[in-house]
Amino acid sequence: MKYFAQNIRYIRKANGLTQKEMADKLDKASTSIASWEQGVRTPNVRDTMQVCRVFGVELDDLLDTDLSLSYKPSNSNINEIIALYRKLDSTQQEIVYNLIKSMVK
Repeated sequence: MKYFAQNIRYIRKANGLTQKEMADKLDKASTSIASWEQGVRTPNVRDTMQVCRVFGVELDDLLDTDLSLSYKPSNSNINEIIALYRKLDSTQQEIVYNLIKSMVK
């Protein structure tokens, strides 16, 4: 967890988010984000994995790599859409798939 606090702040800023906006994306309180960035607290495993999914970061990198040297923000909306899609049952996924497919024709 050598770089975790630093990386949380970097990821947030690289994606142009306030602490409140990042908290909303992760369904957390903005005070949680602030305490993570300050190194006062660390998130539980579920929250850490949510950060990885939403922001397209590997767990090892989030914890042990200085992301300011290599992280390029992905379209976090895509990651969020994928996470939401995975929560749907197969019938709902088929409906969403067909809707999106019809929109890009």
